[in-house]
Amino acid sequence: MEYIEIYNDDVYDLLVDANDISLKKTKNMRLNKKIKFSIIPNGDINFKNLTKIKINNCIDAMKMMVVGDKRKSVSPTRMNAQSSRSHCICTISYENKYNEMKLNLVDLAGTTKSVRT
Repeated sequence: MEYIEIYNDDVYDLLVDANDISLKKTKNMRLNKKIKFSIIPNGDINFKNLTKIKINNCIDAMKMMVVGDKRKSVSPTRMNAQSSRSHCICTISYENKYNEMKLNLVDLAGTTKSVRT
């Protein structure tokens, strides 16, 4: 799993040190690490030193999403108290010996925050 934020033309790693801190410590703190990237000849983007977290089940994935969500840049607007100020992409990859699959979850700046139950 990888989780990035694109804010003011910079890319930040939302999961840096995510396994080493409690959720209480992440609230209202900017712990994101700015990362460099390049576009490779086939058009893909290569991120330098992007944190990749191994997840084993849905509970692990949700815990990491909570860490990343708490680190996203948000600001209140008249319509939404938690309006996102950045674009965020959470990528969950699955590999086996035959192929690789990726699921990208995208949060666009200014969209309404999703509600989880």
